[in-house]
Amino acid sequence: MILEEFGGARGIALWRQLRSILSWVRADGPNERRSLTSLERTRARRRLLEPLEGPLPASLLEALLHLPPGPAARPPSEIADACEAVAAWAEEQCGLHTALEYRQAAALLEPDSAPRALAMFASARALAQFSRAEAWFHRVVGLSRRSSDWQVYIEAYLAHGTMVLRMGRLDQARRSFLKALRRSRREGLHLQAGISLQRLLVADYRDGREDRGDERGAQVLERLEDEPSHLRELAEELAFAWLDHGDHAPAARLLDGLTERRIRPGRSGITGSLARARATLGDREGFRDARLRLERLPDDLELASAWLDVAWGAVLLGDDDAMEDALARACTVARHRWYGWIRRGAESVRRARTGELPAPELPAPAPARTERRMELARRILDALEGDSGPERKMGRVSSGPVPPPTRRPGPGSDPHSRAPCG
Repeated sequence: MILEEFGGARGIALWRQLRSILSWVRADGPNERRSLTSLERTRARRRLLEPLEGPLPASLLEALLHLPPGPAARPPSEIADACEAVAAWAEEQCGLHTALEYRQAAALLEPDSAPRALAMFASARALAQFSRAEAWFHRVVGLSRRSSDWQVYIEAYLAHGTMVLRMGRLDQARRSFLKALRRSRREGLHLQAGISLQRLLVADYRDGREDRGDERGAQVLERLEDEPSHLRELAEELAFAWLDHGDHAPAARLLDGLTERRIRPGRSGITGSLARARATLGDREGFRDARLRLERLPDDLELASAWLDVAWGAVLLGDDDAMEDALARACTVARHRWYGWIRRGAESVRRARTGELPAPELPAPAPARTERRMELARRILDALEGDSGPERKMGRVSSGPVPPPTRRPGPGSDPHSRAPCG
């Protein structure tokens, strides 16, 4: 996959350097390892890495040149740091499989490091390599428990719960979230406890326990009121859940607030969901405004599904031109990202428009429940009102172990897919 993601001399250099690192890790005895660090081998690697001098920092290239042991060798931890830096750079270039392989090399170089194993677990999960991710998850749990690294332990269970929830394994997801919550409380980690509750409310809504989910939403707000980045995640989770259960007014209020107050202006998923919510409410002008806003947003991993949401909204409004335009945009992005499920979703949209596929019907929400949710939405947006951090201008900034929102896929979508950027 490295040669597919990075062609020419650059791809060859990355592939051969990775092979050299793995050869050292798997070498039998000091003599074989010493042969990999000879002066002649080092000079050959330097020539090999010349194509990377532009895109990679000189210090990173220098670290990759020297494999331990040897008089000029770096310790394994430094080589692992270099591998992680290559992985981060590869991700920026949309080389997610390259990043995965270099993260695995880093984890093998430091086999007792729970954070290295956690990073590898995350990379495998992002590429939907679930068997591989599951194996690394169990490794993370063992290493973090042995070293009492409870932060990593909790992050692993939160991420695992999110992964299996997307696979439809609701009971297993709930167990993982509860393990994270109990450990957070035991160690006095209040922020992590709030995030664990946030994950659990997603499982509650997915299981049809709407009142329980609303209760958890209020609890999370109380715990995370001073954590704006996590409140944004809560707002998204609640909006998506309420949309899924047919309560569009409070969902639209949250999504409007996130976009109009420029709290999450660059998230295509938010804008696509807002378009669908406005269409469901019969608000043609609001639907049109959201659709035009989506046209101006830069590409991201949610863009194809966002346009699919717009297409569903157009079906609800009977706007065939908007539907076809949105489907064309969604499928164009899907072709670049291997999103086969988007094309299947597009077919479902067309079948719904012609009446071959009945549109899903949800019971009308109880007025008291909608009123309670409108109040919760107001409180969340009020808590976010004073935030002026960098995320408002630049997009999401990570500030802890928050997995991405676990939105229930729309009709015709595949919750298991996440493909590299195009």
